[in-house]
Parts: sequence; structure tokens; C-alpha cells
Amino acid sequence: MIWELAEFESKTELVRTTEADISRDGFGNHPELRALIPEWHGEAADLAIFFNHSSTWTGTGLYLEDLFVRSEFR
Repeated sequence: MIWELAEFESKTELVRTTEADISRDGFGNHPELRALIPEWHGEAADLAIFFNHSSTWTGTGLYLEDLFVRSEFR
């Protein structure tokens, strides 16, 4: 769905992440990101990528990097 998001935004030339990067950064011993992939009748419908952050003024929080819903589920 990362490629689908890039195509939707006409930014495919900017995609540099690989499956190995996602596996390491999202599912390794110290994940840097988290993702939610809701399904509808067994098919992945959308993707939300988020991570924790720290702010001097507000403390810790959650940053939503991307939210992408496949066209057939919009």
C-alpha cells in the first residue's frame, strides 16, 4: 500500500523504503514505527503509519505519518 499511496500522490520517485526496512523498523526488537492495516472481508482496506515523538513543550505524543484508504473502500 506504500506504493499505492505514492501513486495516488504522484510521488513514486520518492519511495526509498524497502520490505527489509519495514521489517526492521516496524517489527524488530526496537520498533521505530507502528502500522495499522484494517481489513474488510479479509482484504487490506487502509494503512495508518504512526510513531511516538517527544516535544519540549507538550511532552510525548503520537504522530500520524500517513493515512491511506484504498479507493474501493473510500
